[in-house]
Amino acid sequence: MRMSRAPFRAALLATGAALAAFPAPQDSKPNSEPVYRSLRDSGLADTLVVENIAMHRDAGVLTLKSGVNGFTAPAMGRDTVAVFVGEGEFAFTPGPAVEKAYLKSLIQQETVLETFDRAMLCFTDDTGKEIRGQAKSHATDPKLADVLRDYRKRLRSRPETPRSLVEARLTSDVMDNVEADILTDLYNPRQPGFFSAYLHGRKHSDLRLQVRPRGAFPEMATPEEVALINLDPGAPQEGIWYLSHLQPELEKKAGSFRNGCTEPLSRGTNSTTRLATRPMVSFYSRRACRRAK
Repeated sequence: MRMSRAPFRAALLATGAALAAFPAPQDSKPNSEPVYRSLRDSGLADTLVVENIAMHRDAGVLTLKSGVNGFTAPAMGRDTVAVFVGEGEFAFTPGPAVEKAYLKSLIQQETVLETFDRAMLCFTDDTGKEIRGQAKSHATDPKLADVLRDYRKRLRSRPETPRSLVEARLTSDVMDNVEADILTDLYNPRQPGFFSAYLHGRKHSDLRLQVRPRGAFPEMATPEEVALINLDPGAPQEGIWYLSHLQPELEKKAGSFRNGCTEPLSRGTNSTTRLATRPMVSFYSRRACRRAK
């Protein structure tokens, strides 16, 4: 017996009528979220004279000795990006002896002391309040807009052919999106904020300090929260100078260490031999871990 198709046609017509009651979705462009677009596109909104403002971030101290600091427009009522032009100084002192030895193997010193003439700061911690609370007065400096534009271009660009393994890692398919990181924290205000500093130093022109509770080097998917990276393709000192846990965790021996060893997992570092496709334990850390067994 042949079944009638009338019931099926009626059901289809009813379904079509029901769907017609809902408005068709409007076309939306990628990355059109308004706060995200503001973070990507906003220019400088406030400029302040700064003098001797020291910001302590884990093992690093960033000092804005003299110059001008500009903030982009606040996002959801919070400062998130600042650029600096003037005279600054960056000091970094690793805590663990193994990290000091590792740093010395790269730059012949156990600590970092770098003067810089411009910088970009991205943050969701209290950096904005810290700078505003100590700033002298309002000012203008046309160089600040150029610095902001140059840093944005640098952090958003991917070379067709990376010049080093460090550059390849930093500009890979999973390269960091600073504005997305900021947006994540803005929508999750209970999360601890992060701090990223991009420094144009006198000796090292692209020195990067990352203090991020969710991981300082997302391109390597490691749990360490603090990283110091020198991006300088072709130079002998290029590499990941430091990759470890926050100082309080190291002091309490509460970081995610291998086999209970108190030495942090390494970054595998210079541009010719040590940066691998996944994190490796450095020679120093391996030796220390073997002693701890």
